[in-house]
Amino acid sequence: MIDKLLQFGEASSDDSSFLDVGCGIGGSSRYLCKRAEGASGVGITLSTYQARRGRELSKGYPLHFSVMDAQKMLFPTGRFDMVWSLEAAEHVPDKAKLFREMKRVVKPGGKVIVAAWCKREGTDLTEAEVRRLEKIGSTYCLPAEWASKKDMVSFAEACGLTDVKAEDWTKRVLPFWKSLILRALHPLVLPHVLSDWTTLKGALASRHVLMAQKKGLVRFVVLVGTG
Repeated sequence: MIDKLLQFGEASSDDSSFLDVGCGIGGSSRYLCKRAEGASGVGITLSTYQARRGRELSKGYPLHFSVMDAQKMLFPTGRFDMVWSLEAAEHVPDKAKLFREMKRVVKPGGKVIVAAWCKREGTDLTEAEVRRLEKIGSTYCLPAEWASKKDMVSFAEACGLTDVKAEDWTKRVLPFWKSLILRALHPLVLPHVLSDWTTLKGALASRHVLMAQKKGLVRFVVLVGTG
């Protein structure tokens, strides 16, 4: 996924500094450092646990992890060569602010690359579709208002990013959800899933995501723009 996103975004493989928005425990940040010798990065998350765990797992890497609101970053303008956000933008309530901040902190000519869950185009959602989105949102901590691919492009262009392009990769990620469900049912994994309510709830909700993607309600959108 990371390699395909970088290829899609036509990101330079030169030594660079990057910002990982919604970094989790730093998995993609570490991979980006391994992929490009000399690269260094900063990851931001709202979770103190994720930031701490990211630091623990990233010892020896040129990485720094901070607790910070992506809608109001504390970095100077033009700080990073690339801004990267993998499956995090969907969690941000005000995506217009998010894109403005990503545009602000990327250097002129730098890339902003985003992959996010979106809803299908149009406002004519059925009651069943609304309920399914609500179930997914309540489990995975998503705001009530979902954005579509068209919305994401509008946010990117409105903040001043140029050469914006977006694609729908939903069909490509469907195998992940099938694999996740099967893995949760594995005899060695199932006891751990059943022993933790949060993990169990997430595993049960994964079927809603899979069905929503199969039916075209939830879309996996990738987007790139130039600062």
